[in-house]
Amino acid sequence: MKDNYSVLGVNPEATPQEIKQAYRRLIRKYHPDVNPSPDAEARFREVREAYEALRRQRFPAPSPPAVEGFGEAEGEVGEEVEDVQGPPCSHRESEASDVGSDPEDIGPEPEPLKKGFVQRWGWFLLGLPLLLIIAFLACTWFPGGLMEKNRLILQEGDRQWSIDLNDLGFDGKDPETIDSKKLDAWLNQIRKEVDQPPQNARVQRLGEPIRPAREGWIMDKSAIHRNLSTLPKILNTPQPVPMKKAKPLVTAKDLRQVDRKLIGSYTTYFNKENQARVHNIRLSAKLLDRKVLNPGEVFSFNQTVGERSRERGFLPVKSRVSGEFSEGVGGGVSQISSTLFNSVDAAGMEIIYRFSYARQDTYVPSGRDATVSWDQPDFRFLNNLKEPILIRIALDEHSVTVRIFSTPDVKVMERTIPQPPRVLPEDVPTQPDEPSDKLDPKQVKEGTPNREVDPSDQRVPTTGGTKGTSTGGGDGSTGDGDALTTGGDTEGGTGPGGGEGEVNGRDPGEQPGEYPGESGGDTGTSGGDPGDASSTAGGADSSASSGSVTGGPELPDPV
Repeated sequence: MKDNYSVLGVNPEATPQEIKQAYRRLIRKYHPDVNPSPDAEARFREVREAYEALRRQRFPAPSPPAVEGFGEAEGEVGEEVEDVQGPPCSHRESEASDVGSDPEDIGPEPEPLKKGFVQRWGWFLLGLPLLLIIAFLACTWFPGGLMEKNRLILQEGDRQWSIDLNDLGFDGKDPETIDSKKLDAWLNQIRKEVDQPPQNARVQRLGEPIRPAREGWIMDKSAIHRNLSTLPKILNTPQPVPMKKAKPLVTAKDLRQVDRKLIGSYTTYFNKENQARVHNIRLSAKLLDRKVLNPGEVFSFNQTVGERSRERGFLPVKSRVSGEFSEGVGGGVSQISSTLFNSVDAAGMEIIYRFSYARQDTYVPSGRDATVSWDQPDFRFLNNLKEPILIRIALDEHSVTVRIFSTPDVKVMERTIPQPPRVLPEDVPTQPDEPSDKLDPKQVKEGTPNREVDPSDQRVPTTGGTKGTSTGGGDGSTGDGDALTTGGDTEGGTGPGGGEGEVNGRDPGEQPGEYPGESGGDTGTSGGDPGDASSTAGGADSSASSGSVTGGPELPDPV
């Protein structure tokens, strides 16, 4: 016969309280949820059966009020018996009922049960914040997230861009509620990544081989705006980025005709007896002559002419024009930059930077000079036309003329420019190898503000026609001298640092005139020298309107 006292580990004389405490200790020890031993469940049942047997043997008619403390245990044991007859998974409920039935034995929860709770719920509690963060990111960033239902998604190849139209004011129904400015700002960022702009035909100097134009592909923003009318059909689904062909603005045909229309001209005079100074004027003119500038490009005098040094053929001067700034070596070059400034100003070009030094009339009226020095100050202007321009320079023994040409279809808003002085100023001595003055760095940095253009100074734009154009094959003169009498051609005449840079202030493909023109691919060589140019930009006689030379004035002897 099984000894139930031995199973519970108590003496036969043990009190009901001692039997109960022994039972509870063993029941917790062998509970299957905390004891992984294979025989734990058998021991668990054996302990319960022994306790139940002792309860029936020693206390056949228990009464809760009769035995203090033991009646509670009897009620709990009864519950335990019912649990034993139930399914095996009820061990936890019976044990929990047993543990909490006697107020005298209520104490801290057994350690094994605490461990089981942590094992079940600890990782869940630790991972809950992470799950919330992941859910938030999924709703915020990923297309079709739980919170994002109105995303516009564009795709090009393996690249994808998306934006929540709700952030742009979309009400979920009417596309007109979308803020178009914010949408365009987002689309412009995408355009920078997907656009393949067309390439203009290019030539550095008239007569050199032309690099042909090439078509491009740009994003069609207008198609995207039209597609918004199909909302919400295209929402939360990747849509291909619509692209359209973009034609170049300048073609080889344009460059072959860049010398056909005169749009600006200006002439200044010099003392032919100052031979070193005249040599520098001719050398810098040679480096500028035949220069071609495409629309949107910025011309820099210093980058085009380059450093004025003995090694590059420039000479020191012992005398300069009174009132002008002289670099020393290369003195006289500012007369070329000043003549160029007045010529391009007459043609309506946009002056980017100019520094005026003269406070008296020199070879130009007071305040109309564009003084230069290596490497500052510089003279820069923008070709703000929709056609390329050409710079031509002609010299005779006592004057220099700068003419600006373009294509027959060019549209120009011409300006009236003050006439140059016809009386040569006196020459004054200067240090041959030193600048004639120390320029104020602050004034040089600020430059000279552009004049306010009086509407009365602007003429009606000239378009098309052949008036003031060359007929080709000429030498670019007006009958008063050679076109650049320094001899030789201009190949290799550019200075260090290149010539010009692109200015991309417009929105390609969207604003009219950005990429018009033919499809590109044409090749060829630019036309010959400008022919006999008999008029200025306005079509009047050159000597009357802009100071160009027709026969050469009677000049006084140099002082």
